[in-house]
Amino acid sequence: MYKIVLAEDHVLVREGIKKIIEALPGLQVVGEVGDGPNCWNFSEAWRWIW
Repeated sequence: MYKIVLAEDHVLVREGIKKIIEALPGLQVVGEVGDGPNCWNFSEAWRWIW
């Protein structure tokens, strides 16, 4: 299973991408953020879980 963090500043686009990803086998969205720096912070904070 691949775990994905979505980084997109447009909420509607992010929600659409999330629905597409979650419909595919073997992919899971584990987080959503609005920009690149927050993505980095999210991945650093949750690295021990993955």
